[in-house]
Amino acid sequence: MAKRSVYIPDRLWAEIQGQVRDLNLGVSEIIQTALRQAFGVSGSAPEAQVASRPRPPVDDDRLASIRHRLQEEARHSYEDGYRAGTEVAARMAWPDLARGARAGWRLPPRPTDPLSSLLEEVLGPTMGEEWRSRLEADPMFLDGMTDALGDIWRDVTG
Repeated sequence: MAKRSVYIPDRLWAEIQGQVRDLNLGVSEIIQTALRQAFGVSGSAPEAQVASRPRPPVDDDRLASIRHRLQEEARHSYEDGYRAGTEVAARMAWPDLARGARAGWRLPPRPTDPLSSLLEEVLGPTMGEEWRSRLEADPMFLDGMTDALGDIWRDVTG
């Protein structure tokens, strides 16, 4: 099999590592998965192998109950994130809002990012240390927060 070398700037690689949930993935697996997703190519990605296994029968009512419970939890998490994003925006200065929009609301921010201290100031009193791990682990909370910030940005800039 032919091999290719790819240059990844240190800053980009640091951002990628901050987004990777499975720390056991190697560089090659991350790049191959990204390329498959970007170009719609199927392959032997670990997700594809797991998805092709036959599923045992499960009671439909049980599945419906699980689905309903999880949908409710996801909705509450999104709403919590949206409210948190609104609170953060209320404390932001214009340059911070503009910088966040330009960066695509990349959350959670790196500890050196000025947004990190603002999030600590706004979310710390109500969420404690949990705010950072919640942004990292809960995609619905994260989506709610980024949607709120994006909506406010669009409302301000027309």
